[in-house]
Amino acid sequence: MTGKIDTEAFLASVGRIARAVDPILRVIPRDESRCTVLYPGLGDQVWVKVGPREGLFHVFKSRLSEPKPAHLGLITPAGADFLRQVLSEYVEEVGHPNIRML
Repeated sequence: MTGKIDTEAFLASVGRIARAVDPILRVIPRDESRCTVLYPGLGDQVWVKVGPREGLFHVFKSRLSEPKPAHLGLITPAGADFLRQVLSEYVEEVGHPNIRML
């Protein structure tokens, strides 16, 4: 990736996609080029890193809260549709927090 990372635009883009999947999902900034998407209170999460150009993301699902995956930048970048699919699968796998508490 060349040039300065627009962290606010990156987080806003990931946030829009996450809210479209489930408004309860939270986007947590980790540094200027990475964030996690998760349900509040869960260790399971989806790491997202800025891709080589706008609209592309490196995506990694993890059951670990720390440390961040060292190989995240080596994952082939994908577009918003793939991120939406991964987040939808995450929601199915971990279950909606309100449903899990019943």
